[in-house]
Amino acid sequence: MKPYRAAGFIAVLAAGLLIGGCAGEAEDPGRPAPPTETDTAMKAVDEAAKTGAGAGETTPAAELVTLRFSVQGMTCQGCVNAVQTVVSRLDGVASCDVSLQDNSAVVRVTDPALADMITNAINAMPDYQAELLDG
Repeated sequence: MKPYRAAGFIAVLAAGLLIGGCAGEAEDPGRPAPPTETDTAMKAVDEAAKTGAGAGETTPAAELVTLRFSVQGMTCQGCVNAVQTVVSRLDGVASCDVSLQDNSAVVRVTDPALADMITNAINAMPDYQAELLDG
């Protein structure tokens, strides 16, 4: 994956999705770019996958559970995309809707026990703090 950097914004095309994130100040072009929120997000997904947490069979939509999280630290649509990408790639997650305006994420999962894994994946990303509100 090769990041596109312009005016303090990073966008990475990964798996057909354009993922952007805040990059702060423009860096010296000769220096390697610091890890982006997307890099950290992908690392969080990989770590969660190593534990095997969330692995299981797909559950019919009628049996999905809705979990609602508070997500603090998001400042732009790139932040929303990064959080949504991390959560959506976890096994057992059927859907994830992240709102910058409400500082929240609504996640439909196959098992409510996935709440801890989702919280940990978001909290593993820099600058974000997630907390389960209900579910």
